[in-house]
Amino acid sequence: MSKTIYDIAKAGNISPATVSLALRDSAVVSEKTKLKVKALAKELNYTPNTIARSLVLNKTNIIGVVAQDISHPYMADIINGIQEEAAKHGYLVLFNSISYENDTSLKALVERRVDGLIILPITRISDDIKRLSGTGFPLVLISRHLPGVETDYVVCDNTRGACEMTNHLVKIGHKNIAYIAYSSGDTTSDDRIAGYKKALEENGLPFKEELFFNVRGEDSNTGAVLSAILGMNEKPTAIFASGDTFAIRIMHELRQRKIRIPEDIAVVGFNNLSFSATTYPPLTTVDHFGNKMGAQAITLLIDRLKNPGSSPQHVIIEPKLIIRESCGVNLKK
Repeated sequence: MSKTIYDIAKAGNISPATVSLALRDSAVVSEKTKLKVKALAKELNYTPNTIARSLVLNKTNIIGVVAQDISHPYMADIINGIQEEAAKHGYLVLFNSISYENDTSLKALVERRVDGLIILPITRISDDIKRLSGTGFPLVLISRHLPGVETDYVVCDNTRGACEMTNHLVKIGHKNIAYIAYSSGDTTSDDRIAGYKKALEENGLPFKEELFFNVRGEDSNTGAVLSAILGMNEKPTAIFASGDTFAIRIMHELRQRKIRIPEDIAVVGFNNLSFSATTYPPLTTVDHFGNKMGAQAITLLIDRLKNPGSSPQHVIIEPKLIIRESCGVNLKK
């Protein structure tokens, strides 16, 4: 049978109230008594009743994380950053994927009395996020933000990242650059498109509609997109995919068609996923620092829990261009 604070109190001839205060490191209890109580707790194999404690304190030390697909490679670094930083502060993390049919992911975690939420928002649940934010429930948006929703968020500077990548391609000789965007409508996608366009303008290059492909998502037909690109009279010399996973699918399709990368066409991506360095050839990409974003989201949420009435904080993570062989930087001119 589990030991309670009453067992510790009896063993040490101390009041249960004093035991409770000592276990919480209260300043009203002497260091000598604290040491005695903690020694008895260890001797008796005492384990705190976290459920009872959460009811008393109205605090569970659990943070909920909601994303469309927590198993997606894009989420790996973000999740690591969240878990590592949460553990430092004594928090557990509950993850919940957004369902396509009847989504109740936000409601489910709130009902489980999580202290706060970290959400990678998508358009389909934006109204739910707005409603939840309006109640004052502690939440932080990560990777994207929602215009019109006043809440804390942490994002990568996607406009700058896409602009730097496009500038790099132009610098090494590419003038006809195809861009593949996931469906616009979220701030990540729109900001990366803006960065691509900005770089073209800065270099005196026109934005060509025929070089811009707005696909539904990673489930889109890679072969059809690539056929459209390769079927152009003036073929692009580089393809900039707005995510590493789609870039890698493009590379696979090109190899299937016996088209060399980067000799025949260069391919670059965005996010710097863990496997991007191990592709053939290694993928040039932009590091969005997912681990850092995840850790920063925890910092923002804990600060929100401590200061519920403070103004929303917006953290912008600076990206970094990661130059590898797929862009053609090592080709002899």
